[in-house]
Amino acid sequence: MKAEDYCKKCPECGSVDKNIDIVKVPKKTEGIPEDVLKKAQESGKLTIIRCSNCRHIFEYAKDSKMDVEFKKICIQ
Repeated sequence: MKAEDYCKKCPECGSVDKNIDIVKVPKKTEGIPEDVLKKAQESGKLTIIRCSNCRHIFEYAKDSKMDVEFKKICIQ
């Protein structure tokens, strides 16, 4: 996913917040690209970019190292 794509709205709910989740490889693997699934099965982990609000899946990352680093800053 390109850096400018992280700011796009979710097609399901319109939210712009996203989570990067690292999960175990699920038993149901339909919809996951084969090259991503092969690497995930080798490591036992799958990296998913999801909407924070509705959990819509934007992308399955090919490896756990992300191209862009984000830092969350809270101002109160």
